[in-house]
Amino acid sequence: MKEQDNIIPIRKSDRFYLCKGCVNSEGEVHERERVGVAFLKPSSSMFRLRLWMFPKGEYFLAREDGDHFHYTALCRDEFDAVGVGLRSQWHKIGTGEVLGNFIRIRFHLLSDDVYLCLFPDAVKKEEAIDAA
Repeated sequence: MKEQDNIIPIRKSDRFYLCKGCVNSEGEVHERERVGVAFLKPSSSMFRLRLWMFPKGEYFLAREDGDHFHYTALCRDEFDAVGVGLRSQWHKIGTGEVLGNFIRIRFHLLSDDVYLCLFPDAVKKEEAIDAA
């Protein structure tokens, strides 16, 4: 038996993109400029968001319990509690809803909606190659 047969491949997170955009009268999202990336680990229901405008911030998009169409945007505040150790507290910073192939994210402090494309970047590239 080869040594390689005992290796279990670790799947990295899928990578999605975040963009600004608008919804037309038919409910379709028209993409504009990209504003960040999102990551989703296999079997997870929470996206990790990176907005290029806030490079040191880390944000999350969690599916609401029992609902596949509504999400909550969150940030995590980590602090050292005396005698307890490192603690974290979650804060709601927006909402999300599924619109076709996108999740529209409405952050409380941003006037523009942000759209998360539900197809990983690799899938988009493969579709473009197949279409050529």
